[in-house]
Amino acid sequence: MQDLDFEILPKDDLMFKAIYGTSGSENILKSFISSVLKIKIKSIEYISKEIINRPNKGKHNCLDVLVVLDNGEKINVEMQSEVNSKFDNRMLAYWSELYVNSFKAGEKYENLKKVYAIWIIDDNFFKEKIDFEENYHTKWKITEQKTGISKGYFENLEMHVLELPKMRKYVTIKEKEGEELTLLEKWLIFIDYTNKELVDMAVRTEKELREAMAKYHELLKDEYMIRVYQHERRMKADAYTREQ
Repeated sequence: MQDLDFEILPKDDLMFKAIYGTSGSENILKSFISSVLKIKIKSIEYISKEIINRPNKGKHNCLDVLVVLDNGEKINVEMQSEVNSKFDNRMLAYWSELYVNSFKAGEKYENLKKVYAIWIIDDNFFKEKIDFEENYHTKWKITEQKTGISKGYFENLEMHVLELPKMRKYVTIKEKEGEELTLLEKWLIFIDYTNKELVDMAVRTEKELREAMAKYHELLKDEYMIRVYQHERRMKADAYTREQ
């Protein structure tokens, strides 16, 4: 393996897609998704990650990870390093495109299947009342404002947002207090890869995390992966130089 002057982490764009979004990673992804959604998953199948929006402008978006469950429901997993104040518009756009694209001409509306969106963000997005460490994982659904009713209505939309900075603080507090970490927290510790001691602990205790670590180490030796990252770094450096 080449000696690099930079570190490629599991949360980096191409590495994340390679670990979770390629054939052979089904068990890894099933474990992670189950830890987020708290549902049992029999099987998953990777499907095309390209969605097309604004057809009159020919705009294409390629998702990080997209799978369909055995019951026809879809799950999209996205890793994002930075966000702006209107990032929730992008979340909704991705979800809505997936939902609409699931609908075929002549099909009945009642046959539309649920679409889950899972966003992992290496940034603090939500402020105010949910700007606390324990709220690193938020779950979003449509709720009637006066009564709080949500069950039984608009249930095909479910979005989960995982904020890594809040998670870092929360697991540090839990560790100091001797509390056991959840499977989701162990997954996020691995994805974040900032606390190597906690990463080692998480990998030792979970089989699928050991599989993910083995795949990560294997990908670090991949010459194509390294060349792509080196090219991206040169492009960013050139762009920065032009701006000066």
